[in-house]
Amino acid sequence: MPGPQHDYRFDVAFSFAGPHRDKVRAIADLVAAKLDPGLLKRGKGKVFFDEWFRAEILGGNMRVLLQRIYGEQSLMVVADLSDDYADRPWCQGEAEAIDALRMRIDSARDETARLRVFIVRFGPGHVPGVLENTGWLDGINLSAEEIATDILDRLELLKARLAEGQERLAPDAHAATSPQVVLTRSLSDPPSPIPPPLPILFFHPATNDALYSRRERELAWLDDCAKDARIRIATVTGVGGLGKTSLVGHWIAVQRGWQHRTFRGVFFYSFYSDRDPQHFFAAFLQFVCEREKIVAPPTGTPLHHAAATAVRKWCYLVVLDGLEVLQRDENDPHYGWINDGSLNEFVARVGGEGLSLLVLTSRFPFPQITNEHPKAARAKELPLFDAKEGADLLEKCGLTHIRENLEAYSTQFGGHPLALRLFAGACLAQPFDEPETVSRHLLAAGTEAGEEDAHRRQFRKLLLWLQNKLPAPKRRLLQLVALFREPVPTATLAALATGLDAMKADFGDCDATHLRFLLDALVRDHLLQREEAPDSDTARWAAHPIVREVFRGEALASGDTVAQQFAEIVAGKGGGGKPRSVAELQPILEAIEVLLAAGNFRAAADLFLERLENGQVFLTIPAPQEGLHCARGFIEPPERRAALEQALGRGQLARYVAWIALLANNLGELDGVERGNEEKNEIRHAEQSWANVSIGLRNIAEVQTLRGALGEAVGSASEALFYAGVEEADTLGSTAVHRRAPQRPSSVPTHDSEQERSSRAYRAHALSLGGEMAAASRDFAAADTLNRKNHHENAALYSSGGIKWCSHRFRLGEADSARRLTEANRAICERNRWNQTIAQCDLLLGELDLAAGGRDSADQRIVAAVRLFREARQGMDLPDALLAQARLRGSVEDCEEALRLAARSGLVLKQCDALNLRARLRREAGQPADAAKDARDALEIAERCGYYWGRHEALRQLRDAAQASGNRADEKHWDEAEKALAAKMQPEIEEALRINREHDTEMEKLYGKKKRGKA
Repeated sequence: MPGPQHDYRFDVAFSFAGPHRDKVRAIADLVAAKLDPGLLKRGKGKVFFDEWFRAEILGGNMRVLLQRIYGEQSLMVVADLSDDYADRPWCQGEAEAIDALRMRIDSARDETARLRVFIVRFGPGHVPGVLENTGWLDGINLSAEEIATDILDRLELLKARLAEGQERLAPDAHAATSPQVVLTRSLSDPPSPIPPPLPILFFHPATNDALYSRRERELAWLDDCAKDARIRIATVTGVGGLGKTSLVGHWIAVQRGWQHRTFRGVFFYSFYSDRDPQHFFAAFLQFVCEREKIVAPPTGTPLHHAAATAVRKWCYLVVLDGLEVLQRDENDPHYGWINDGSLNEFVARVGGEGLSLLVLTSRFPFPQITNEHPKAARAKELPLFDAKEGADLLEKCGLTHIRENLEAYSTQFGGHPLALRLFAGACLAQPFDEPETVSRHLLAAGTEAGEEDAHRRQFRKLLLWLQNKLPAPKRRLLQLVALFREPVPTATLAALATGLDAMKADFGDCDATHLRFLLDALVRDHLLQREEAPDSDTARWAAHPIVREVFRGEALASGDTVAQQFAEIVAGKGGGGKPRSVAELQPILEAIEVLLAAGNFRAAADLFLERLENGQVFLTIPAPQEGLHCARGFIEPPERRAALEQALGRGQLARYVAWIALLANNLGELDGVERGNEEKNEIRHAEQSWANVSIGLRNIAEVQTLRGALGEAVGSASEALFYAGVEEADTLGSTAVHRRAPQRPSSVPTHDSEQERSSRAYRAHALSLGGEMAAASRDFAAADTLNRKNHHENAALYSSGGIKWCSHRFRLGEADSARRLTEANRAICERNRWNQTIAQCDLLLGELDLAAGGRDSADQRIVAAVRLFREARQGMDLPDALLAQARLRGSVEDCEEALRLAARSGLVLKQCDALNLRARLRREAGQPADAAKDARDALEIAERCGYYWGRHEALRQLRDAAQASGNRADEKHWDEAEKALAAKMQPEIEEALRINREHDTEMEKLYGKKKRGKA
């Protein structure tokens, strides 16, 4: 009889736990001898046994590779059923693949496909996801020969069924591809027909909860989201411990929610396991490229753009789990916003178009996403259990009391699933405690009122009671994990267990094996969570936030030396190297956080100064978000701020406030910039540090300019001039002045030429944007004069002030002067390695190249600037760079990304520029009505802000849109309005040009004509 026609790489694959290796190897040898007779090298045959393929599977992401081998490349899988198998990380990865295979097999109707999974019990125990009524072979008592015979009989039966035509199994799209196959299709090609069967990849494991309980309403909600093709984003949120990950995993694995839309694949990724969005994009793109048989995107393509293109082009179900690790917390003004710009843009693009569904889970809500996509996004906050649901869970956990009591316990803890599990586990653990006794004790203990929710207070009391019941090693181990905000590897916990004087006696003779046993037990008790590190066999451990809060406090209370010794072990003692990545930075941040929690402010400040180079590493890595969180930790909450000021002084307090303002500025968080500078100014004003007050006022002026409050910006910069020792009138041109500093001192501060120079440049920038070109030219000329006078090479105005000056001259049409000065500025910045300002110079030079018709040189400069601002996470500069790239390439997507960034950060003038550019691009694409709407929106912003250049461009776009739509009356109206505005501005421009010419002539007389590119 002919063999079946199937294309699986392996006939049989063995998945087992290490303790059973010898017996499984003997079985595999017998099976291979039958299937591959005469084959000397097992690694070339039809049987997969891991050590025969070691050269292939080592390196890279072994978890994903093994999932593909077991779930997608093997006709039949022989899987272990034992506690040894359930507890080992690689076995868990293999089990996920086998579980995914079982999901696709409807054994009730598909008798042949059921034969593909063959279960052998090699030891006692249970594997999550395998039902108790699953049939299995006794691998403990049967010999290797008997088991091999049964495996071969099952394989023969499976092949016979296939050959008979009862079922034809197609290989998964991820089956090994022959090296001779050349993939020529790409993301830009039209979609191909859907290749069966549906691949499901859990890149990280979803929670497999044997006690999963009663979420029918939420499962039906997910079904509805999948059925409605208009829904592209579904967010599932709720407090920790409610089962968000379990819900989505259950919906995919058991409910088969993917059946409600014609998905081409399902991809599950946990940011809790790996928080780097670039790793997600790379893994997802690999999944799509293999599924669709396409080549990878060209080198240099932003991964988030390529991933978004794939999701919009094809229909995929993508789950992003545990996003709270990338969101702003409850204390942040932008609570719930995703910190990473590339992930933000990916979600925004997916929400804008396509047939895919993105499911996001988090402890925090996603207000930004639901606001930006009101029609395409749906949100579900998981509720706490009601009394009946909570009672059901307690019954499943093993409590057998009368129903009325179980419902009362559920109500006592507010229906929080984690609290109920801990309550049941605590009552059932040795020594046994009657639930009613425990309940009464918790209700009676400390009935104090306060702001804390009553149910949360009961939860906290339960944890404190449980802490006293736990054996000393488990209690101490839980306290150690609670000291960390991020998941912590076992090796670090082992070092702390033997290194903390206050705790090491409680660990006695605990070796690494026993420590791992205790950690696994705490996971089973629901007190810890275990995560597997990507590309490694290393387990990491984390505590639920409320568990961490309670047990961290107890850890720090156990001895005065705990925090200091913790910092020395985790961050290393003095002399450690400078961190070069966020991963290397993380232990130092953990150490600082623990020191601050313990009130050891001096040690935390020393660590910040020595290991973080007084904050500079946040700029060089770059890690602005991590730096912002660290700096805020020194001064929040208010009681910590007061204690730090008392311990270290107001000057030290001002340092952290200044870092908050600077890092918020880099991230584009204008509220943080303004608030931070106002707080810092209050401190510096009391110290009569007038130069620092002047700097703070300039920073405030910059924020006001970006927000479109140009009049206030001129006022703040004028006040900065006063604190630089320059006394001027309070009115300048037609712009009102708004003071932002505390009450002025009685006399003018001592003159500071450096502060005067910078303050004039900032004021001139706001004046120029408002169309007061002559006043702006006078201020810029004065700033340049001061710079040349004081600089050792008589250099022209440079750095950010020089960028502002050259942009002003570019607006006036002085392209040659702008280029000459910018090239000189760039040379100085390059010598000083000011990378951000170098990129700003390149961006302006690229714009000048584009205006002159040099598209190739413009492309090189602008693309380089975009790349640097992305990598440096420079939220202020990236919108401008994207707009330049959009002008260069005619790209609506770049323009819309800039528009989204500007809108989120409140960069109002950049938002106006983006609307004007999109109006032009839409008109050129044959959409005059949409173009006119954008131009009207831009005009409204420009008129409200007094932004002359935005208003002028909006009038031009309205005129051109009317012309494109054939509306002659509107075309005439907008044309007349544009000409009237330009005519009104013409004298101002001529005066500004005259001032510039006179200044250039004067500087040339004094210092000579500088060569291009020289300072």
